[in-house]
Amino acid sequence: MVRYLRAEVRIVGILVVLYLVGFGLLRVPVWPIWGVLAGVVHPIPFAGVIFGMLLPMLAMWLGDGDLWRILGVAGVFVVVQTLEGFVLTPQILGKSVGLGAMTVFLCGIIGGALFGPVGLLLAVPIAAIAAVAWRFAMKRNSPG
Repeated sequence: MVRYLRAEVRIVGILVVLYLVGFGLLRVPVWPIWGVLAGVVHPIPFAGVIFGMLLPMLAMWLGDGDLWRILGVAGVFVVVQTLEGFVLTPQILGKSVGLGAMTVFLCGIIGGALFGPVGLLLAVPIAAIAAVAWRFAMKRNSPG
C-alpha cells in the first residue's frame, strides 16, 4: 500500500508540473493555482476535469482570453491526461506494485467500466493484492 501511495504522489507531482507549464505558457489567469489544483485532485474521479479543464477555461474566458487560448486549455488537459493514462500511470504505478503496464491499463479500464469511479480507484490495488496472493500460492505449492 505504501508503494502504491508513493507512486500516486509521484504521478501527481508530474501532473502538477505539466499543468503548470501548459497553463503558464497559455497565460491562464492565476495559472499556478489551476496547475496545482488540477494535478492534486487527479486521483479523485471527475475532479480533474473540473479543475484541469472547465474552471481554467472559464477563467480564461472571463479574463478575455481569445478562442484559441481557451481551446488551448482543453488541449493541455487532453495531452496531460493522455500522458497520464497511457504512460505515467501504467509505467510508474505498474512498476511500484509489481504489475505490468498493460495489466494496470486494463485494470483501470475494466474496473471503471464495471464499477464506475470506485472501480477505477480500486482496480489497481485489488489487482496488486491478487498478484501477491497468486505469487505466494504458487511459491508455496512449488516443489522443493
